[in-house]
Amino acid sequence: FKSSSWNDRLNIFHNDIKQFKSDNKYNLIISNPPFYQKSLLSPYDDINEARHDISLRPVDLLICVKNLLASGYFAVLLPYYLTDKFIKLANQYKLFVTYLIKVNNTVESTYIRSMIIFSTTPETIIKKEIAIKSGKDYSEEFKSLLKDYYPAL
Repeated sequence: FKSSSWNDRLNIFHNDIKQFKSDNKYNLIISNPPFYQKSLLSPYDDINEARHDISLRPVDLLICVKNLLASGYFAVLLPYYLTDKFIKLANQYKLFVTYLIKVNNTVESTYIRSMIIFSTTPETIIKKEIAIKSGKDYSEEFKSLLKDYYPAL
């Protein structure tokens, strides 16, 4: 954040969202929540907490987002199989899909993730698909999307 040209407007809060309290409302909330459900647990509690929805269920995340979001956007990364269920749940909290990107490893493989942006007001939904790989290399679309995050791409 220090090197960002917006460093005077950015803040990071290292906190459990369920415990986070703020008088401010936010225009954008980004989350990569723990999302594995009913899958094999690790023998390590900290890994389970980071990867499984034991400590943060989807409904809890959506309640927190609804309480913290002004009019604006909520972006989330999820496993593809949870997409429809999460969208239906988000709609109950008046959060509406505005952008949906389905991600697969290759064009021939099944989807593995969804990148979803919700809005507090209904908008036209933009849908895209991205393959991570093209042959043995990263796809041009994937490289373009993550070039600022992974400079080596």
